[in-house]
Amino acid sequence: MDKKMFLLLMLLTVSMSASVQGKSLKTVSPKNGKTVSMVDQQVRKWYKSSKRIPPKYKKDHAVPSGVTLKWRKMGKKYTLLLSRNKKLSGAKKYTLTSNHITFYNLRRNQKYYWRITGSYRGKEISSVTLSFKTSDHPRLIRISKAANVRDLGGYKISGGRIKQGMIYRSANLDSIKESGRKTIGKLGIQTDLDLRNENEGLGGTDSPADLSYIHIPGAQYEEIIDSEKSRHQLVRECKVFAREGNYPILFHCTYGRDRTGTLAFMLEGLLGVGKKDLYKDYTLTFLSSKRGSGTAKRIKRFDRLFKYMVSYKDRKKPLAYNIQAFLLDYGMTEKEVNEIKEIMIEKTGS
Repeated sequence: MDKKMFLLLMLLTVSMSASVQGKSLKTVSPKNGKTVSMVDQQVRKWYKSSKRIPPKYKKDHAVPSGVTLKWRKMGKKYTLLLSRNKKLSGAKKYTLTSNHITFYNLRRNQKYYWRITGSYRGKEISSVTLSFKTSDHPRLIRISKAANVRDLGGYKISGGRIKQGMIYRSANLDSIKESGRKTIGKLGIQTDLDLRNENEGLGGTDSPADLSYIHIPGAQYEEIIDSEKSRHQLVRECKVFAREGNYPILFHCTYGRDRTGTLAFMLEGLLGVGKKDLYKDYTLTFLSSKRGSGTAKRIKRFDRLFKYMVSYKDRKKPLAYNIQAFLLDYGMTEKEVNEIKEIMIEKTGS
């Protein structure tokens, strides 16, 4: 080898070494600082719509759209850190062999930070720390073999928001398998509140998701107006949410529509969620695979319940005042009502 070739090889080696030392792992998507939607176009359209009755879809749209984090392929193994903290403290760690990962059950209106680390020519290289923000749409939840699942949290109220990750609603869990149980475990859910009647599916037996099981046959719509027994029944359901040890709680009936929709309305209304969000949350079920039939008739039944509650004690007062008055009249204590508020209200002012 002549002297010129030797020097050339030396320079090339040094250059490659410096290139590795200074190289960072390049990310592809999402763009740094981008807001990503966790719901599909049909749900976004419905939340912008002023119509009362959702369109009829063959496909289930009450499921989350995932956000995919992607980076340029360099090496065969990667470590991803994901956190709601800019310094990545307490970050969740994922070990991967592909150059992408999709997340489905992220919180709404939340900024996330992430960094990816890999190996290139024997050297560890990392990306810079990047961020993205999830859109402020309902937090739809993906649980295998469970439908119509979503978080009641995230809605704006006076002076704050409803806490996320505390109360979930869904259709029944009878078909759930091990993968679904794992997701429920990751969500931290502790209690299965079953609103079905005995022998309605697995109603009245135990939790297919291996959760602490509470069975209270649910009341719905005008039953609460017409039947004192149903009013007391509904208050029994609400009392479950006054015990901090029950949280996080998932409640459901068969479709997660009527009895579940009634209880969701009572809880959200008590906590101060506005009329528009109450109606949109209720009708979101009709974009799911568990929509059933008679959408227009069911919305009219919901109308009747809303009108009853909004004027229950004093129509000049907010809905939250009247729902609280109803609950106190039929068996809840002020301490229990205040406990629900203390557990569920996040005073952020955002």
